[in-house]
Amino acid sequence: MRRIYHRFPQSCDLNFDIDRSFADVMHCIQRLHRSHTTSRRGEDLVKLSFLVDVAEKKTQFVPVDYVSDLAQTVTESADFRITLHETLLTPQKSIPVSENRFLIRISDAGVRCDCYAVKDGRQGQMDAMDLKVLLKGACE
Repeated sequence: MRRIYHRFPQSCDLNFDIDRSFADVMHCIQRLHRSHTTSRRGEDLVKLSFLVDVAEKKTQFVPVDYVSDLAQTVTESADFRITLHETLLTPQKSIPVSENRFLIRISDAGVRCDCYAVKDGRQGQMDAMDLKVLLKGACE
């Protein structure tokens, strides 16, 4: 079964491969949902929070935790919307910096997966290459 979004753009910002099986990549993306990572940018500490949605009925997205057995039921192709919230962490408070939203299509290609990434909107400073690094890191 495929979970695709009918408005996924025909041209993508970045096309890359992940050397993992389709089920492994699906599981890695599911694990990203509601997780976060922190990193230093100069003197600042920045928190990056992940929200992952999967295509539902070709017209909308639902959070991946609403769909049971996603990795077992999807076998060919899946579209995800990944939202990344950047927050500046200070000793006094947390300051929202930006929101980056991406559409990503994962297609089964045997022992590897083809990934197509598109930035959805113009908000945020991240691009598709940043998403590629995060996804490949999650699947390592």
